[in-house]
Amino acid sequence: MQSVCIKNNRSRDSLTYGELQENTDKSTEVKVKISSCFLNRLDIFTIMGVKGIELDLTKLHILAEDFAEKVVEVEQKITDKKIRDRVLVNPGLICSKCENCLKDMTELCSNPGSN
Repeated sequence: MQSVCIKNNRSRDSLTYGELQENTDKSTEVKVKISSCFLNRLDIFTIMGVKGIELDLTKLHILAEDFAEKVVEVEQKITDKKIRDRVLVNPGLICSKCENCLKDMTELCSNPGSN
């Protein structure tokens, strides 16, 4: 899969584009073929290291995560999607409990993915 990523450094010089290995062992996911996407303000916040966005950048972090396209594969545990369904993807995972979430500033969630 082609991707724009950031690793180790919070600067635009650390952006890389290239081929990444696809994750193929998730029985609860769908695969979406993306023809185009874009960087949004959260990607810029991540690159800049804005307070509230704490990521482990010793691993690759894929940027440009908002897109709408069609499903091309459906794994076994998925029952509400089928191939060729159109989907809008907003991959943000928020805790709904931190100060930023409670102030409806979920893009700055202090504990993303902890819910």
